[in-house]
Amino acid sequence: MLPGAVQLAALTVAAHPRPDGTAGADLDPLMHWCGQTPQQLTCLLDQLAGSQLPASWHQEGEVLWQLPGSG
Repeated sequence: MLPGAVQLAALTVAAHPRPDGTAGADLDPLMHWCGQTPQQLTCLLDQLAGSQLPASWHQEGEVLWQLPGSG
């Protein structure tokens, strides 16, 4: 079973899709929703990307990610 923080981050990522299969959120709300610092959030997103949820992610002002099976 995944740790609670990873599960919460996965839920948060899955809850913010866009019609084109991408997703994103501003860093501050994303940190709040996940209950993590920027450094912790980076580690969580890297960990999730290793499991392909999200398939990939990056930060350009807001945090953006690609959901699996899209685009």
